[in-house]
Amino acid sequence: MEERTILYLRIGEGKNLPRKDLTGKIDPYCIVKVDENIVARADNLIGKVTVDRGILMANSKGLEKWFPLIPGYRVHNNIDIQGEIRIEIMFYDQGDVRKIKARILEVRDLPDAARNSMEPSVTLSVVGESSACQLQLTLKERVHKLPEGNQKVWAPSKQKCLEFDLKEPAFDYKMTAEVKIESDSCWCSGKASFIFSKLHHGQIQDMWYKLQPLTQKNELKTENLGSIRMKVRLTQERILPHQCYQSLVDVLVNSLCDPDNQDPTPLSLIEKLTPADQVTLAHQLVRLFIGRDLVIEFLDYMTLQEIRKSTNPFTLFRSNSLAAKCMEQFMKIIGMPYLSDTLKPVLDKIFEERKYCELDPSKTAERRKSSTFRRLSNSLKPVDEQERSLSILTDYLEELMTSISSSVNSCPASMRAAFRNIAHRVSDHFREKPGSEDAKYTAVSAFLFLRFFAPAVLGPKLFGLQDNHAEKNVSRTLTILAKTVQKIGNIEFPRRSGKEEWMESLHTWIAFYTDEVKDFLDKLTDVDDTKVPGCDDKRSVFSDAVTIKQGFIKKCSYSDTKLPSGYNFKKRYCWLNIEKFLYAKSNDSQTRQFLPTKNILAVERVDESAFQTPNVFQMISNDDDGALQILYLATQDVNEMNQWLSAIRKTTISNSNMLTEFHPGAFHKTKWTCCKLLRKAEGCQSVKAHVTLSDWRDPLDPDFETQMIFTQLLSSREELRQRFQQTVDFGKDSKDINNNCQDSKSQRRISTSHSTIDFHERTVAEKLLEVIDELEKAHRIFEGKETSSNCSHRVV
Repeated sequence: MEERTILYLRIGEGKNLPRKDLTGKIDPYCIVKVDENIVARADNLIGKVTVDRGILMANSKGLEKWFPLIPGYRVHNNIDIQGEIRIEIMFYDQGDVRKIKARILEVRDLPDAARNSMEPSVTLSVVGESSACQLQLTLKERVHKLPEGNQKVWAPSKQKCLEFDLKEPAFDYKMTAEVKIESDSCWCSGKASFIFSKLHHGQIQDMWYKLQPLTQKNELKTENLGSIRMKVRLTQERILPHQCYQSLVDVLVNSLCDPDNQDPTPLSLIEKLTPADQVTLAHQLVRLFIGRDLVIEFLDYMTLQEIRKSTNPFTLFRSNSLAAKCMEQFMKIIGMPYLSDTLKPVLDKIFEERKYCELDPSKTAERRKSSTFRRLSNSLKPVDEQERSLSILTDYLEELMTSISSSVNSCPASMRAAFRNIAHRVSDHFREKPGSEDAKYTAVSAFLFLRFFAPAVLGPKLFGLQDNHAEKNVSRTLTILAKTVQKIGNIEFPRRSGKEEWMESLHTWIAFYTDEVKDFLDKLTDVDDTKVPGCDDKRSVFSDAVTIKQGFIKKCSYSDTKLPSGYNFKKRYCWLNIEKFLYAKSNDSQTRQFLPTKNILAVERVDESAFQTPNVFQMISNDDDGALQILYLATQDVNEMNQWLSAIRKTTISNSNMLTEFHPGAFHKTKWTCCKLLRKAEGCQSVKAHVTLSDWRDPLDPDFETQMIFTQLLSSREELRQRFQQTVDFGKDSKDINNNCQDSKSQRRISTSHSTIDFHERTVAEKLLEVIDELEKAHRIFEGKETSSNCSHRVV
């Protein structure tokens, strides 16, 4: 049974943070680390928040609160300690003397730096008020063979015991085990402490202790470091064999058999529930149906349910319903390359020019008072300043809307088909409602413009369109443009409303582009189902030719067939699609070298000490003759490196010959810099092929997606049962009303109708609950087998 771990982290805001400089004008910064690996960072460290895995596992819904910052390490290349140490302690009498005997059995889950260290060590000490004793041991790596895989631990090279005579009461003594790891690139240390008052006379205690960081002498006071607000959640999912999920998949798929039938279905019941995480449920449902080539039918069914409940076409899909979330997730999964092609060129220009734009007179007056703007404000009158801003904004708006209007053919056919179905359903539903002629446009634009284009303009970094958040000037320009795109997407001619009167100068442009958007949406929804590509059992949602990552990287290579004369990094523009990793001297080069992704054996980080350069990773592959070759790639920062690592790893998901170990160093002279072994030596560190960032590039995984859906349904099981009970009660109430109103034929019809609906809902709810219970039982059975197997193969 496979196990998946998903870590969700969102950093919201900070307060009372120390200044980075004397003026206090430089923005604060953040580093995110999982285990000892940095996954995102900016600038230097002033303090840290450490969240323990055990605490997260005990809070299934995650933690969302203010976390106080504690002092961070000040030593260069230092890393956080992690891991556990196993100590055996015995408290006994030998004649008239009370003794303590302790020995180190093993250490596990140490940072990867330990494998690059020549002599990681542990110091065991016992300290009392008037006496002390110490034992120092060197650790060697060993492997425990377990059913679920090999477990690497560290054990003393020579077994020695620390024996100590107690000359004082036991509670006056404290034992400490300190683990130190030193390598060329980093060092770390941690400790575990034990008080003997907890140990009974004659008892032998064998326990694991979590290593804690050592206190630094030059740490700042914790109260001076402020705090940050974070939302963090750790989820562990156990993936069952494929056949276990078939009943749940069948129940969901059968809901789509007849979308025009208004009888309750499992999907219609799920839509009424309140899951623990609606976004996750929507995301996994969409991915599940993409993999089965039924996503267009699924979205048609979900949106039709909401259309039927709506009476106002102009507020349709404006709420956070499950249908709206599913459509939004669908656009983010399928449409990100399209969004980049459409908006990125214009956004790149805005970020490059950094022009200040402001139409709000109150904000202009406030800015004119600032010293940084005084010279410009003296040369321009407020009216001239607004006219200048309007000219810049309309130029940007024209480029933006021109790019959108001409993007019909580049929009994915599946998105166009989904929008077409929405337009047709809305037109049919509101056919006889006066003033609803534009309903088909507002329904589609509620997704494409209000949930896709406008948010991407407002926050380009959140959609992967820019590497950094916009600075203040650019941010204001993007805000006004996003507001304008949103108003255009409302498909409503602007009129005075008393709110944001400063936007009136853009009303002419909004009215003009509103007509253009209608024409654009007509063309966009004019698509035939034959143009919609199928998934064909592929793991990717994109065609092989779609570029999923590109940009400049510095590269150099190493081949197993010849010794390197020297490593020379050269700047190259790189492209990545499902089939190939390509690179050339510039982004417009016609000649490109490429590496087939099917030949990739591993994609891993490289130690900073290997090239004395940070943010380097490697692609290990076989050439046509089967010889090993390594492509070393250096990125600008750790964020870019992790994005490339994640994207490339996702293209290798189906490769069957992936390595299990690699060298995090480079081959220099006669040996590897990481482990000091010879050229042909096997890797010295385990690969992390399954560690990726969750984004739109994620490959399809039907079993994992169904398991995630099951988890959400399991959290809503009690709600489903309560609704089922309420439905039964309602049916009884209807029957009582019917008996008391026998003379009313209309009342009988209403009661009969309710009774029929209640019967269908009960039947569907019972089936859905049965499937949930079956899957829960299957989990218990497999977990029981796993526990039994582990017990029979346990290594002591």
